[in-house]
Amino acid sequence: MRIHFGGGFGSYFPIGAAYGASSLVQGGTIAADLIKTSAAAAGSGNLTNGALVTFKIDATTVYTLNLTGTNTIAPVACSVSNSAINVPMGDMARKLFTGVGHKGPIKQFFITLRCDADTKVKMTIDAVADSSAAPGVIALTSAGSPGVASGVGIQLTHSGAPVVFGSPKSIITSAGGVLNIPLIATYYQTSPTVRVGPANAQATFTMTYN
Repeated sequence: MRIHFGGGFGSYFPIGAAYGASSLVQGGTIAADLIKTSAAAAGSGNLTNGALVTFKIDATTVYTLNLTGTNTIAPVACSVSNSAINVPMGDMARKLFTGVGHKGPIKQFFITLRCDADTKVKMTIDAVADSSAAPGVIALTSAGSPGVASGVGIQLTHSGAPVVFGSPKSIITSAGGVLNIPLIATYYQTSPTVRVGPANAQATFTMTYN
């Protein structure tokens, strides 16, 4: 906690001053600033009440500024409504894949959070990237195994751009309440030749907030 004179004075406590017999000391305001001292997330709990500042003339205490009442540090937080989200991609005929980069119908889904006000939300999506290195394309589960589809992956996009796996992305500073984060999944052709079969994929999302 940082203590200083209010009203534009820049002096922070502890301070001292020398006054003569004819000096005039006028009244003023005192401000206390609660300062975050670490990049780590703030803890929670009550501030300890007691003396913040003691004013003395020579060795005589003339005034003490105390912290009183209940003063609580409460870190902001979010909760995820559904930690497991299934996105049915449906079937797509092989003949509809017309070349590398071709996309199937979009499948929109949402990550739903409930957040405290002023929560800064970041999202990280992790997945096994397709060997084609196409942006935001997830490799199919058991890719390369007999019977599994090939030549395609599933692309994830957010706000019109492919997701960058493993990279935290700032989403929003929540106003408080329910927050729906929209994402889109599509089949994405990664090779000139497409083989039919199961075409499933999996990704993990991690939400961080402060």
